[in-house]
Amino acid sequence: MPLESHTQVPRSVLVHGSNFAPDDLGCEIDGAVTTATFIRASLVRCATPLHPPDAPASLELRVVRGGSHVAGGLASGPLPFSFYDADATPYTAAATPPHASVHGGSQVLVTGGGFRPAGAALQCRVGGVAVPAGFVSITSASCVMPPYAARWGEDVTVEVCISADGGSSYGACGATVTYFDPSVPPELVSISPEFVKADAWARTTLTLRGSNFAPTSALACHVATSASEAGSDASERAVARFVSWGEVECDAPQRGWHEDAYLSVTHDGARWATPLPLTYFKTAVLQRTSPDAADLGGEGTQLTLDGANLFAREMGGGHSTVGGRYSTNLLCRLTPLRHPVPGTPPPAANFTTEDT
Repeated sequence: MPLESHTQVPRSVLVHGSNFAPDDLGCEIDGAVTTATFIRASLVRCATPLHPPDAPASLELRVVRGGSHVAGGLASGPLPFSFYDADATPYTAAATPPHASVHGGSQVLVTGGGFRPAGAALQCRVGGVAVPAGFVSITSASCVMPPYAARWGEDVTVEVCISADGGSSYGACGATVTYFDPSVPPELVSISPEFVKADAWARTTLTLRGSNFAPTSALACHVATSASEAGSDASERAVARFVSWGEVECDAPQRGWHEDAYLSVTHDGARWATPLPLTYFKTAVLQRTSPDAADLGGEGTQLTLDGANLFAREMGGGHSTVGGRYSTNLLCRLTPLRHPVPGTPPPAANFTTEDT
């Protein structure tokens, strides 16, 4: 009901339902009982309050018998009844859920302000595509999302706006939805970092990159010791934080030992991305090298590194390469160095352990 058109003369509203009876019938709007006129068992006319609220508001309306439901009367379930500002420009703040299928048909509740029951003139604009909107209250409206539009290109997160005048004007568009394909699993391309310190006191935040991620309530990372278990409920679950259609974050489950693990991600708990390896390692301890000198211009000298928790990793890019895994010694081959400037001492090679 338009707030500015309400006068001291009571207005009325038709309420459709069932099991209405003419005896001791009333209507209750925001706790105040008003007159009810019985029309038939499925239809009642309720008088609206003589004194409307000072500002737009959505209230609860009930059909009651024997007085207020608070005082022990019988009452129907609540229905929203709104006093709205007919001159307000709608704006949006959020969409629930904040995701939609690329195939269309997802129903989303859009919240914001300035909404009013404008019939066919109430519209949602989703990424520039207009679709009908259903009035719920002055702060919410429902919209059925259109299919993903090819003209959006790679913009899979789009704005959702509301218009109450057939699309002539829109307020701020703070609501967004991310489109994804719920019929296929996410695609996992990389994990960073892919090596996690096993004996760290704090969890390591992993950045997962790929595609078809969505901010669903079931979005999660799963870690297991085999690729087959990582894509199942047998794995250890870690809550994932949605960043974008192509990126999510999660905290790696803690381990106290070396482990070759696998990580997968799901958006619905039923479809899983192809797992990628995730390696846990303990802090290495380097005790000695043998030999402790090498020919500066030779073809490369093989060294033996002795210690504990030594962890092998292919470095590439012209760096030294190592072989072996989780052992007390590693074999390394030094890359030959150019001769130093005459009169200067030959360079020394320093070996350190990495925590990343």
